[in-house]
Amino acid sequence: MTNTIHATLRVSGRALPLVLMALLGVLAAGLVLPPGAFAAPANDNFADVQVVVGTSVAVSGTTATATREGSLGEPTHCLTNATDCNAWQGDHTVWYRWTAPFSGSTSINTCSAHIDSILAVYTGTQLNSLTRITDNNNGCPAGFGSKVTFDAVAGTTYRIVVGDAGGARENTFALSWAAPAGVPANDDFANAQAIDESTASVFGTNVGASSEPDEPFAGSGSVWYRWTAPGSGQTTIDTCSTDYDGFTRVYIGSALNSLTEIALATNGCPGGLGDRVTFDAVAGTSYHIQIKDTGGFSLRTFTLELAGPANALPEITPRAPRPRSRIHDRTPLMSAIVRDSATDLSKANIRLLVDGHARSFSYNAATDNLVRRSSGLSYGGHTLKIEATDAHGGKATRSWRFKVVH
Repeated sequence: MTNTIHATLRVSGRALPLVLMALLGVLAAGLVLPPGAFAAPANDNFADVQVVVGTSVAVSGTTATATREGSLGEPTHCLTNATDCNAWQGDHTVWYRWTAPFSGSTSINTCSAHIDSILAVYTGTQLNSLTRITDNNNGCPAGFGSKVTFDAVAGTTYRIVVGDAGGARENTFALSWAAPAGVPANDDFANAQAIDESTASVFGTNVGASSEPDEPFAGSGSVWYRWTAPGSGQTTIDTCSTDYDGFTRVYIGSALNSLTEIALATNGCPGGLGDRVTFDAVAGTSYHIQIKDTGGFSLRTFTLELAGPANALPEITPRAPRPRSRIHDRTPLMSAIVRDSATDLSKANIRLLVDGHARSFSYNAATDNLVRRSSGLSYGGHTLKIEATDAHGGKATRSWRFKVVH
């Protein structure tokens, strides 16, 4: 999938003559035009570039009455394909600035409109010394629209210019970004990842994530989770097991623009940069959990730990190897405390999986200690997962990762 910007341009071939006639009529009548009647677009000049943010945004614009900063070194915007470009410079241009929140193939086009426009993408901060990334005229399968495709690099700022292909073709247009491949599946509120257990450990990332227009606490990349409380009682959500510098917020509500905040955490863990938030959950209530980075490009991976009411499900506490640890032993001791506050667990109630495969283990019900001595693990990352089911059928799951290194 590529990140696509669609632009639709509309123009009347007689727009300029009509404007001139109207202007002459006004002057002949001795009337004074109101300020801004024929003002250039706000992003007409390179220095007044319009900023767009995120991977899923829409922005409209116009080149009507726009100018070209030729005296300041504005480049000719269509050069790559000499046949199609014919050295058309872009007579009326407007500018946008976009910093890529992801790395991957990105496309921009005006294919949906049969208007002769020019598109170009640059890097750089000075108009007279920009570095051309790509440009195009007539690159669409049909019509006179343009299309450019390039490999965006996360954190790189790009200058996008939209111009007409010459003469008096001054137009309105709409640009829209579509999320590219590599954006988290739960980037948007509507696609929140469901957490189905009272006690859960979920691996996540906000690499490539965006902020939606109506999102509370907008401004940097976020991902969303949805959890329905199976019982009432104190609930804790944290990212303490990873040094993820971000914010964790919990909301109730079904619409992004009308959520009610229940709890907020910022660096609430004992040490490190992780977050911890505690609130009283109500059985049957659906909660939306927002994980957001602190801004800029500190895009990170994290482990979201959720612990529901204390007596709801068995408790699983990793002991060895420690979550996210790096070990040199290819035959490590694997252990965890697996207990239930209301009932006694037995080995038959517990499953141990290593990299998705069920493995044998020992379990001491008196000490709640689960132990396995693994054999011949390969170098690289591994995942341990423990499932424990109580007498009432409630199941708790805990997963964590570690890495065997040379």
